[in-house]
Amino acid sequence: MNEKRLKAKMVENGYTIGKLANLLGLRPETVGIKIKTDGFRVSEARVIGQALNLTSTELCEIFFA
Repeated sequence: MNEKRLKAKMVENGYTIGKLANLLGLRPETVGIKIKTDGFRVSEARVIGQALNLTSTELCEIFFA
């Protein structure tokens, strides 16, 4: 997972870890751990991708690279 690129897209779209956590129904600590350990499920990556307006290419480059 490309952590730097994900965080850049979060900033670009006004999202914090807390806001993503709320969107996913998780605790902010859990989202932070998932970012650090490549621990997102495909369904979670899809939700994040929609929230951050990611293209299919960006989604793959961020979560599956």
